[in-house]
Amino acid sequence: MYTEFKALMKLQLLTQEMEKDLGLSEFSLIDTKVLLAVVDLHAQSGMAATSRILAHQLLKTFSKPSLFRSLKTLEANGKIEKATEKRGYYIPINLWASMFLLAMDKIFSWPSLKAKSTNILNI
Repeated sequence: MYTEFKALMKLQLLTQEMEKDLGLSEFSLIDTKVLLAVVDLHAQSGMAATSRILAHQLLKTFSKPSLFRSLKTLEANGKIEKATEKRGYYIPINLWASMFLLAMDKIFSWPSLKAKSTNILNI
């Protein structure tokens, strides 16, 4: 069990460093998770509809008003923008971050790459 906690700690530190590198350390937890959801949905369909953002698995524990405040915060800080003139559709502005996060998703989805990542983390 200690090994699992040690692995989780290393992943948390890696995540924290990645968030800092991506300029997300200044944002709250909810803002970071909303941005990740927008990036994920953008990768799936080219834009993130508000209804899909609200239903995203990362955001199930947050209230709707908090999620809408977070969308406004991210938009004001230049992390997302409205995808169309129509309300309720967003895209991430920094596409490099989007591509990086997609690559990370692929690493942890592919068994051979997951094994390599596990070896790097020494877990």
